[in-house]
Amino acid sequence: MTKPFITDKPDDEKTLAELKRENEYLRAEVAYLKKLDALLKQKEQAVTKQGSSKH
Repeated sequence: MTKPFITDKPDDEKTLAELKRENEYLRAEVAYLKKLDALLKQKEQAVTKQGSSKH
């Protein structure tokens, strides 16, 4: 998977625009991962509830 807004340059060599794009990309990635984590936890809880209600 390529990260289009993350360059291989060290941070101190990136322009302000590059740093802003990278920051925006990373914020979006973190938000996506948080939502994914919440959905997986919700699904896990639903499965756990189903299993306990069968007994």
